[in-house]
Amino acid sequence: MAINSLNIAILKIRDCCYALSCIEKKIDIDIWKYSIETKISELSKLLEGFDDTEIQSTKLTLEEFLGLSDKAKISFNDFLVRTNVFHCNKHHSIETINAIVEIMQKNGTISEQTISASYCKECNTYFILEADYLALKKCGIILCQQLTYEVYRNKGNSIMNGSALKPESLLHQCGYNVSSTENLSREQRREILRRVVDGNLYSISGLCSHLDWLIDRNSRVTTKDMSTAISKWKEDREYIASYSSKNARVVGVNSITKKL
Repeated sequence: MAINSLNIAILKIRDCCYALSCIEKKIDIDIWKYSIETKISELSKLLEGFDDTEIQSTKLTLEEFLGLSDKAKISFNDFLVRTNVFHCNKHHSIETINAIVEIMQKNGTISEQTISASYCKECNTYFILEADYLALKKCGIILCQQLTYEVYRNKGNSIMNGSALKPESLLHQCGYNVSSTENLSREQRREILRRVVDGNLYSISGLCSHLDWLIDRNSRVTTKDMSTAISKWKEDREYIASYSSKNARVVGVNSITKKL
């Protein structure tokens, strides 16, 4: 079903008044006669038969979009601080909330988990108790930027404005690694790299350059076997180099000059 079918659905609920982001455009819906909850139920039923994944995604996050859900959703770009003390670096007040965070399994399947957390609205930062973090990590890879309280306390302000981030630190706090201990699957590593690019946290060329550096540096290591890690870096480098980001701008190149 295409945009025409969706427009018909929108006409049927024209009494709503909110902006709904869908299919790369905004559709204005006026809400003024009926309760918001009733209209959400109507729209959800109307969209049940749609095949377009973006429409389905919109339907699933409609309550959150309208600000009616009592659960905040932690995105991949958000910061989650693991701590035993709920304290904002800038001494802002924080509130206790229920939050939803995405977890990725070995096969790449992504599910949502509800956690008890604290939130600083001014800094847009979430806090989770260390014990709860460790329990959550057993469920899979946590899809957001994660900081220990020590790192947050010492470098939090500069990290959050991007001034203190090296590629290695960024990838690490997003959950990417090739260690045998964590043993991330190919699907997990690729999903993290895709989200780093799509979230504009780092460029494809920047990631490729960093992976090249890791491969080169560790190829010189003689004290331990780095062959497995190097093989994963090479595989990931080849993948992300050919990845077409949805945010990438396509330009023409007339010539390439190599500087000697």
